[in-house]
Amino acid sequence: MRFPAGETVTVLRAPLVPDRYGSQVRDWDSPARTSYDGCAVANWARGRVSEVHADGRDPVVSDLIIYMPPGADVAAADRLEVRGEVYELVGEPFGWSNPLTGTVFGVAVNCDRVEG
Repeated sequence: MRFPAGETVTVLRAPLVPDRYGSQVRDWDSPARTSYDGCAVANWARGRVSEVHADGRDPVVSDLIIYMPPGADVAAADRLEVRGEVYELVGEPFGWSNPLTGTVFGVAVNCDRVEG
């Protein structure tokens, strides 16, 4: 489902490259970018325990749930750019459908951003 007054959300997908030890790591310096219009963005208060405030650290955690259109190509290793900020996915994206009719609305994605 595309929301007529929805927002544009960009999926960032970083390629795997070898690090200096030969392990595969994500290269976030130049990810592929795919934008989706008509997305719904909502606060996702999942009630997690806040991080310990130590060494003058005062973390701010922003949790969102994004409702994307059907067929949106988004994977757990991707990141999302929303309103100019980059968020990491929490878990796997999941299909969003009506449990009574089976109508597929799209893809729901939980994500967060931690500052501080």
